[in-house]
Amino acid sequence: MMPAFRDAAFDPSSLDATFDEARRVIATMWPVSRRRLATCQTWMFDPQLAMYLSHDRNVLRFQRRFNVISTWSPTWANGDSSIVEFVFRSPGVALAQLPRHTTLERAVHDHLERGGHWYVQPGWLDFDGT
Repeated sequence: MMPAFRDAAFDPSSLDATFDEARRVIATMWPVSRRRLATCQTWMFDPQLAMYLSHDRNVLRFQRRFNVISTWSPTWANGDSSIVEFVFRSPGVALAQLPRHTTLERAVHDHLERGGHWYVQPGWLDFDGT
């Protein structure tokens, strides 16, 4: 069974190509002489994912590209609905009705069923870096 996010390309080479194209487009639209940072806020930066996924999973590889704010706290924005919507593409559906086919689906289920929450966290990367 394919993951629900089968259309998203999170493998390292696809991300490299995406970032390279973004740099090209942004440089033509907004040329600057200083280095730029890219920022992102996502459930994919929740450090709890590492408790469920192996280190070579693309979600964790994506996470490691960024400098995630290291002062993680459960007071960050609740990301339960965003992780469920992204992973299952079924917003508003009861957890018990969602599939448990992939490692990520099982991780989301297990964590929420135990009363845990997923959190949206901020991170940044040197967008112009080599």
